[in-house]
Amino acid sequence: MRRLVIILLLLFSKNAIAMDWDYAMEYLEKHPIIIVDQNEKTCLAHNIYFEARNESYEGMLAVATVTTNRVNSKKYPDTYCEVVWEQRVSPRTGRPVPQFSWTLDGKSDKPREIEYYRIAERIAEEVLRYGKRSDIIDHDVLNYHAHYVEPFWAERMRLVAQIDTHLFYSH
Repeated sequence: MRRLVIILLLLFSKNAIAMDWDYAMEYLEKHPIIIVDQNEKTCLAHNIYFEARNESYEGMLAVATVTTNRVNSKKYPDTYCEVVWEQRVSPRTGRPVPQFSWTLDGKSDKPREIEYYRIAERIAEEVLRYGKRSDIIDHDVLNYHAHYVEPFWAERMRLVAQIDTHLFYSH
């Protein structure tokens, strides 16, 4: 893939004749081309939107950062879509339990407030293309919940931050 990009850069550059291979490699090292998987972007944007659309930019970015932390954790699947849509079976009830409640709430998964969804898409793009992260949320923060619920797992974890209406935890 990298060679294809370099070749295209050489072929379509205004200075293609003057450009050489070393210059192209040096240019790409300084200006990396990152291709964002649109399906992954959509999954992350949906999660940001449905989990934190009424939050501040930092609150939305914190949700994105926790989602990214899960993708990077050995405890969770390896892609954004798999992390967002993951369900585990409850040992107490034997029923599927979503990692993010909006994925199994029976409501439409189509965003209705387009201006908030556009913000969620922009944050997802920043995360996937540039590695944008919340400065408040460390790499070991894998869980959060809204302040008005009391999940059973929260008492076993260390509260590390509250951003807007969400409480964030590490082990």
